[in-house]
Amino acid sequence: MSGPIRVDWVNFETVPGLRGATGWLGMTFLPGKWGHGRAGDHRRDLEADATTLRDAHHVDALLVLVEDHELVSARVPTIADVMTTHGIELLRHPIPDGGVPADTAAFSAVVEDLIERVRAGQRVVVACMGRPRPHWYDGRVRA
Repeated sequence: MSGPIRVDWVNFETVPGLRGATGWLGMTFLPGKWGHGRAGDHRRDLEADATTLRDAHHVDALLVLVEDHELVSARVPTIADVMTTHGIELLRHPIPDGGVPADTAAFSAVVEDLIERVRAGQRVVVACMGRPRPHWYDGRVRA
């Protein structure tokens, strides 16, 4: 492990329709993942990541965009149980790594649910496999 799991939070002042929302929306890599990726070796601890998401980031819900076979290969097939144990609701909408949602209507419903949760004051984090950022990325959220 290289340190506590990081969450990058969206600044709602830059998002039309969410200015003044009382919740938070963030992005992170897959908690607890193991294996070799483009960004190097990952040896995360799922329990530690879940504890940090709960205690440091006060996360209410985690949306995981990772497919089932990736959960197995990343050694986190029990992520649903671990998140539930830590009081974090696990939401799922698997998308092929590097791909786009196959069912745009279902994905639109997921996005609407996230927006409603954020407007209701929840802290929601979206997780994917966590590939490296493009070389041009400067950390700013773009509208």
